[in-house]
Amino acid sequence: MFVTNRTTLEEIDNHLASAETRIVVITIEKGNKHGDTVVQHIGASYSDVRVVLVCEGTAQDILGMAFKPGVWACVSRQSSVETLREAIDTVATGNRYVAPELVNNRMYSGTSPHDRQEQSSQMHTLAEQDEGAQLTRRERQVLTLIAQGRPRREIAELLKVSPRTIDAYRARLLQKLNLDSSVQLVKYAISTGIAN
Repeated sequence: MFVTNRTTLEEIDNHLASAETRIVVITIEKGNKHGDTVVQHIGASYSDVRVVLVCEGTAQDILGMAFKPGVWACVSRQSSVETLREAIDTVATGNRYVAPELVNNRMYSGTSPHDRQEQSSQMHTLAEQDEGAQLTRRERQVLTLIAQGRPRREIAELLKVSPRTIDAYRARLLQKLNLDSSVQLVKYAISTGIAN
């Protein structure tokens, strides 16, 4: 099912009541709250439905949507048709997907072409690393919350520790995973399925 800003929640419910496929492609236009409403509705009402988002906006905005309940894939409105097809096929096999250009755009701002190539090859190997790289339960919790874009003070409150402790966990995660930034932590969390 393809959902636009004209599709009503009633139409979605009617379709999902009888649909065999459980993948919904939602187009979200910048500044239009209908897409957010639809994502929240599906996430709250249909735990078996996998949402593929096609979003306008910056890579950071779009990646922020990747962690909403029910969302399995994010692509940009500027992504190719092949990228959208790949996202749908990936979700159909039970895996999550983020369009490569979203991560690359966010990750590469202000870097030289040589650095981009080096970072790109490093990012492609993330999915091949041992899942979780033997992370502790707490490290996985911190990584998940970082990947959700939560500020360190909020993470500290949620886990009932100090912000300095969160800084220490972040540093340990970067060292254990051989990464250089929070953006790479987010990419790692997505590619390994930790950020569900």
